[in-house]
Amino acid sequence: MMAVIMAAYQNTSSSFFGAKFQKSIEELFVSPMAYWKILLGFCAGAMLRAMMVAGLVFGAAAFMTDITIKHIGLAFIFIFLSALLFALLELYNALYAKSFDDIALIPTFLITPLIYLGGVFYPISILPNFWQIVSQFNPILYMIGGLRYAFIGSSEINIYLSFGILISFITVLILVILYLLKK
Repeated sequence: MMAVIMAAYQNTSSSFFGAKFQKSIEELFVSPMAYWKILLGFCAGAMLRAMMVAGLVFGAAAFMTDITIKHIGLAFIFIFLSALLFALLELYNALYAKSFDDIALIPTFLITPLIYLGGVFYPISILPNFWQIVSQFNPILYMIGGLRYAFIGSSEINIYLSFGILISFITVLILVILYLLKK
């Protein structure tokens, strides 16, 4: 999941901010293309890269150990939704970024702490109560919970809640980014 998150995030940042930095993004905005198509294009590229990285990581892991997936459809859905969420998050960041240093703000100061509080390396039930409550507001917790359920058939997080949280974050980001692209 961490490879998917970083691949989706980095693809959008390099594509959109690169076009912005080279001043070629203006050509895209003055074209008669709809804003949702611009959003779809950048997100599709990031998601394709993330899905390819997920396949390569899974292939390498399967080569080294015996991996079984209890719910393969759910695994694809959670990888897809996670890739979309982080592609959107980076597109949001790239819209505001003024320099290459601004692109590094989100992975350094947002994604890294969220990963450590997201139950990636341990169950959140071993955290103190305060940090368990803080972790409930972390979208990575729901991504990890959903993928963990898809692989091993159990998770601390309700699978339906995971879907709802991810879809909610994605919907809000799509609406905000479409507004910003029009602006």
